[in-house]
Order: sequence, then C-alpha cells, then structure tokens
Amino acid sequence: MCQRNCPAGAITVDLRERTWRIDLASCVNCDTCITNCPRKCLSLGSYEGNPAEVTLRVPRPKVGKAPAQKGAPDA
Repeated sequence: MCQRNCPAGAITVDLRERTWRIDLASCVNCDTCITNCPRKCLSLGSYEGNPAEVTLRVPRPKVGKAPAQKGAPDA
C-alpha cells in the first residue's frame, strides 16, 4: 500500500524478503506513506549519517518450542 501511494516512487516493497526500502534521495517528505500505512508503522525522522537508502525488515514471528511432555506418574 505505501509503495503504491508514494508519489515520488521512493518506496520498494519485497514481500518475499519481508523488507521495504525507502530511497531518501527520492523521498519528498510528503507524509503520504505515513497517513496511508494500514499498520501505522512508518514515521518521518532523521537518520544518523544521512544514508541514501534505508532498508527496514519485518521481524519474523518467534517460533517457540512445544512444552516438554511429562512422563506418566509413578505408581
């Protein structure tokens, strides 16, 4: 959604890799991606060192181990 709505074409989304990239040189800071983000996970801010591109990753859910099964009670 944010990629489609970006008027500058500054956002690239890779669903398979679960990443999105923001080309800061192309971004016009219009706030369109932020207001249209269905998950409200984007924000405008400063980046230390002024990189030309920022890559953000969606964290994969943690897969927990199943609880250990208890043995039969002693008779």
